[in-house]
Amino acid sequence: GDLAISDYMCTTLASDPLAISPTKFHNSVHNAAAGYWTIGAGAMTPATAISASRGSFAQGLLEALMT
Repeated sequence: GDLAISDYMCTTLASDPLAISPTKFHNSVHNAAAGYWTIGAGAMTPATAISASRGSFAQGLLEALMT
């Protein structure tokens, strides 16, 4: 996701939780780019977002083999 948005959300939650804006949430998730692409392309198939730190490449290969 967008790190600036994630930072905003964490900072706001820590200092003034009632001031957080729900309109900021949509870019904070790591599958936001895939979601925007599928909407724009009109894709009807599922998309997967992998977040496994140093193991992301291996996890991506495993995910490709499993689907």
